[in-house]
Amino acid sequence: NFFEKCTLCELGFWIQLGHSKMVSCPMVKRGHIDFVLIHTNGLHLVAMDFCGCLDK
Repeated sequence: NFFEKCTLCELGFWIQLGHSKMVSCPMVKRGHIDFVLIHTNGLHLVAMDFCGCLDK
């Protein structure tokens, strides 16, 4: 009863593709907010954004 089930998205977790790991892209292109990540321990809903920089 101590833990409550929630999604990674509800915890604020998101994945950003195509940009430096440590810096958020200033030209971010919003992706899916309910992307399904498949892992050995189950299915997880995460938010996903993409780099929108012109030099890519």
